[in-house]
Amino acid sequence: MRIAIAQMDTVMGAFSATVDRMAANSEAAAREGADVLVFPSTTLTGFDPAGLLDSEEYLADLSDALDSLAGRLACPCLVPFVLDLGAGEDYEVLYVEGDTATPLRLADCLGRVSEGDVDMAEALDLPATFDLNGVDCGLAFDAVDLSAFASGDAAADVIFYLPFHGFDADDESTALAPSISSGCFLQDAADANSWLVACGPVGGYDDAVFTGGSFVLAPWGQLACVCPSFEETLGICDIDVMSEGPLAEPRRIPDYRRSAFLWDALSLSVSDFVHKQGAAGLAVLLDGSLASSAAATLAVDAVGPVNVHALIAPTIDAAALADARTLAQNLRLDVRELGDETLAGAASSLGLAPDAVGSLAWTALSAMAEASDLVICSPADKTSAGVGPIMPTPARSFAPFGDVYRTDVCALVRQRDTVSPVIPEGALDRLDVPSDLGLEVVSTSQEGRLSELDAILLLHVEQGMGLTTISSERGDDEVVSRVLDRVRSMELARRVMPMSPVVSARTFGERAWPATLAWEDRPRTPVDPVDEESLRNRVDGLMRQMGTKVDDQAVVGDDAADALGFLSDFAQGGGMRTDGGDLWGTGLFSKN
Repeated sequence: MRIAIAQMDTVMGAFSATVDRMAANSEAAAREGADVLVFPSTTLTGFDPAGLLDSEEYLADLSDALDSLAGRLACPCLVPFVLDLGAGEDYEVLYVEGDTATPLRLADCLGRVSEGDVDMAEALDLPATFDLNGVDCGLAFDAVDLSAFASGDAAADVIFYLPFHGFDADDESTALAPSISSGCFLQDAADANSWLVACGPVGGYDDAVFTGGSFVLAPWGQLACVCPSFEETLGICDIDVMSEGPLAEPRRIPDYRRSAFLWDALSLSVSDFVHKQGAAGLAVLLDGSLASSAAATLAVDAVGPVNVHALIAPTIDAAALADARTLAQNLRLDVRELGDETLAGAASSLGLAPDAVGSLAWTALSAMAEASDLVICSPADKTSAGVGPIMPTPARSFAPFGDVYRTDVCALVRQRDTVSPVIPEGALDRLDVPSDLGLEVVSTSQEGRLSELDAILLLHVEQGMGLTTISSERGDDEVVSRVLDRVRSMELARRVMPMSPVVSARTFGERAWPATLAWEDRPRTPVDPVDEESLRNRVDGLMRQMGTKVDDQAVVGDDAADALGFLSDFAQGGGMRTDGGDLWGTGLFSKN
């Protein structure tokens, strides 16, 4: 079987232009003799159409686009898209051959239901399988689907893996081909005894970024095809489902270097955001800080220096101002500069405090961006989202580091400086660590304090820990309490932050609490095994009380019984304990 992969970057909803590009790719694949061409998950609908699935007009145009593919594609094709099957967002794959278009998941589900083995809901939970020219094939959209094939719950000689989840720096497998160097996907293919065809999108789609890296992996662990990361391409290779290897010409597994890969992913998200917004370029504010220097350098890498326009503002001190000028020169930026007297005079005339010059500089940048049709590249990061300060947010702005802790931003810019040293050393040292959180007791260095701050935030956001658990991990109740109080007080301010690419396991948006919340965490005694036993007894007693008979009928409803069953399972499973081991072994701050 000859398989082709169209690794594409598309504009969501541009149906006519996208169908034209798909037809062109199919013609190129047909010239190469492809038996099937696979398109990425985001090609037509993006990864998350959200409320558009409730729009009859959008669905009508999507339907027309899907219908138009039949008869236009020059070879058999797999076309994924997002739809609503009645239970919320779901994924489907259209198999188009000639004038015929078949929804594979729906066809597979109806076949299973007609056989009488499962109902529709159960059928939808199973990975779809289908026959392609006599070859047993299957569809997988995530790790759960891959596990079903690996465990034998589903079987196929060729698995088409079409992920809808964007790049996540906390999950190396989302990089696709480069992650194989760390062992990802190898066991899946081996356990399923299947060829694994992974088709990854490339580009930014709202707050997700996809990095490409499509591949075809043999069951014994060799690559038959690998597509480059961050590029559009058409990959083609032959597979023989009867072969047991080895391949005559296996492809080299690409390396995965986290910092470099994350930097390139963020750069791609910025360039795609500017392009898909139809903007003329980017605007950046330079003040000599690490944050502004990182944003400006990433902006240049994303769209080129001629498309980046900088405003220099003296908001820190003379040394920072000098570093801002040096960076602008190193990056060869178009620069305007606000004089110290101009800002101070404006603040005075408005009756503002001297420290308001930063806000005035942002006002000037917003005016410059609006006049020149630019997107503002915000220096906001995940640390500032947690504890501030949160800068003014113009309507058309993008924060590439908004889901990246400042500790990681430091690592990113230092890695970037090894490529070409453009950021002055002084800027790299201006970490802007809050001075009112008590972090001075944990370290004498700014870097050490920042690492501790970000560690607390990571435990709270990504791992969902509260005050007591974090304190037991980090060892300072007062510091942890101050940090979490600050996080709580910033809830409303976070909701007006600019859009940013999601590149972590959990964002502040996913952790959001009510903005008017009165409850606050407090130190408490950690639960030990004795307390867990007491909790089990209390739950069991509560279940007996709620099961009291009234007129010989139990008063426990299905929902109550389910809830109590969950509580009982939680108590008996020791859910109050935390896992041991080295917290930082391979994590974000393992080198600090």
